[in-house]
Amino acid sequence: MEPRAGDRESLTGTRFTFQDIFQSLTCALRFEEMLDCILSVALRELEADEGSILLLVGEESRELKMLASRGLPEEIVKRGYVPRAGSPSERALLEQRPLILNGTLETAGTASREFQPRQIRSALCVPLLVSGRVLGTLNLNRTREGALPFDDRDSRLGQMLASQAAMVIENHRLYEELQQRERLAALGEVVAGIAHCVKNMLAGLQGGLGLVKMGVEQQNCDLAEKGLEILTRSVAMLSNLMLDLLDLSKDRTPIREPFIVQEVLEYIADLLGTKASTMGVQLEVETKEAHFELWADRNQITRALLNLVVNAIEACGEDHSGQKALCVQVRAQRLGSEDVLLAPDELAKAPEWALFEVADNGPGIPPDVIPRLWDPFFSTKGSKGTGIGLAAVRKTVSEHGGKIHLDTEVGRGTKFMMLIPNLKSAN
Repeated sequence: MEPRAGDRESLTGTRFTFQDIFQSLTCALRFEEMLDCILSVALRELEADEGSILLLVGEESRELKMLASRGLPEEIVKRGYVPRAGSPSERALLEQRPLILNGTLETAGTASREFQPRQIRSALCVPLLVSGRVLGTLNLNRTREGALPFDDRDSRLGQMLASQAAMVIENHRLYEELQQRERLAALGEVVAGIAHCVKNMLAGLQGGLGLVKMGVEQQNCDLAEKGLEILTRSVAMLSNLMLDLLDLSKDRTPIREPFIVQEVLEYIADLLGTKASTMGVQLEVETKEAHFELWADRNQITRALLNLVVNAIEACGEDHSGQKALCVQVRAQRLGSEDVLLAPDELAKAPEWALFEVADNGPGIPPDVIPRLWDPFFSTKGSKGTGIGLAAVRKTVSEHGGKIHLDTEVGRGTKFMMLIPNLKSAN
């Protein structure tokens, strides 16, 4: 389409508005999609046959990184970088103004013998400027036979589009910087949380070691046994902390192997029975419906259940009202997909599910605590808790493609329900 003669001196004859650009950008969620959207508008409005958006990686860099391209030869696109020396981009970067090269040019914008020579009728190179800083260039070429050369009107229109590309690039850079600061801040919180947990556990180790030492010196077996008990408990807490941290440290693909769920429940009953009894809590582990095979990561499922049961026992142990017999119930059963209350897309993961329930009749969880319950290092136990157990549990359930639900009421107790799809391989 040939523009009218009067339109070539102004921008009133363009077929787009800034609303056109912004509407396109709102539909493009990814950084690369935004730039590609701007480039496609530039090609359309400036009737160019090929183009690119190049990023200045550093003042000393000999190449420009290609962020978006259309119509360029495949060998240039695959490389992803364009030589800077002697190119129109370099001149536009140095002079910080649009550059138009008319006439038949060979490999304009590449200045390199490693690419096949190409004939370009007219080239427009516009610097991407933000607050006086040069970020890169917008490059447009007309290669077809009989194409009109770029003119001043095209240059002004190219500047408008280049400013949008520059804004997108700068916003992306600022967003990445913000994310990096947030990651560093989160890392600082993690380190502080770990240090706090380890400090408390070391205090327990030192206290237990001191009692053992006094017991040996005084030949007092009761004192030494008390110290040994504290040492054992502190070492167990430290071991659990390390395992939970390993669970949280990186994404893992569960090792799905078959195991009998009943055996896991019996193991938990044997391991935590004494702890529950010592705290005045009755631990009831129902295994009659748990004699079925589950394809999942046995170690991770066992650790998740241990975290939930330990939390339930300790929650009951904090209830000093004396108005009821404290109890923790653990059970598991196999369910068909028709018995599971999940969305259709979730149910489609597996025809069979395993439901694990850990319920207690302790004090329950206050409503103001629930939103932070899954946050790493958030604990209602003070120095007695690490605050990463529930975060590790949710991560394990998520990696298995399952769901975890919470039902709690202050004064009546809490129930956690884990739904795990019975799959022989990961989806």
